[in-house]
Amino acid sequence: AVFHAKWWGRTNLERARWLPAPIDRAAIQAERFIPSGRTYLEKHGEQVDDEFRGSHVTLIDWPSAAHAKGVTDFSCLTIHGLTVNMRRTIETNLLGLYHNTLVSEGGTGYSIEQCQADYRSGFLYPFYFKVMVLAFMDLNDEEGRIMAHMQIERISATIRDHNLVGLLRAI
Repeated sequence: AVFHAKWWGRTNLERARWLPAPIDRAAIQAERFIPSGRTYLEKHGEQVDDEFRGSHVTLIDWPSAAHAKGVTDFSCLTIHGLTVNMRRTIETNLLGLYHNTLVSEGGTGYSIEQCQADYRSGFLYPFYFKVMVLAFMDLNDEEGRIMAHMQIERISATIRDHNLVGLLRAI
């Protein structure tokens, strides 16, 4: 929220035209990723869970950058990084903390209601991303099946909890 507040209301983002909008990014990724997806995942993978076994490490990975509402980062973090139960337990308080911090650091004219609405619509990008990754997961091994099941569980719960079907119908 502090980072987002620093850039709040700035109009000079035109200098960062290289940043695509999330919908543009979806088209670009589909065009580039689908033909080479299996090869990419076989060579690079998408998991880092075995890299720091036994260590206490906190890692936040933002795999992309785009023009979007700041709270979209929070949407991505909660759907990618939290279990369903953890998200359900802490998301309301964390979103309130995010909003309070954003406003206290200079994010003006942004109501908690708008923040909540933007948080909800912010799930659409990570939802698309997860579906794309799931399409290329190797379900022939146990680890792949476990990971896919976890991702589907998180997606399904978020769709239900935040009525994303209703949101899409309203668009």
